[in-house]
Amino acid sequence: MCWIGNLTAYPTQNKTIQWVCDLGDGKGKITRYFFLMGRQKLLITNAVQRFRIQNNIDDDAFEKE
Repeated sequence: MCWIGNLTAYPTQNKTIQWVCDLGDGKGKITRYFFLMGRQKLLITNAVQRFRIQNNIDDDAFEKE
């Protein structure tokens, strides 16, 4: 188990945590801040996908708006 408890860079071998931090613009740094920013992006993407499914919005209609 890996705990990211501070804002300093933290070495980890957990690829999922590294990937989420990169998604949060961590550029190789593993910190709580970048982890939370990456998690926020994932949650926003998930909410948009659910909204599109619930309202039957296809790719063409989504790109036009």
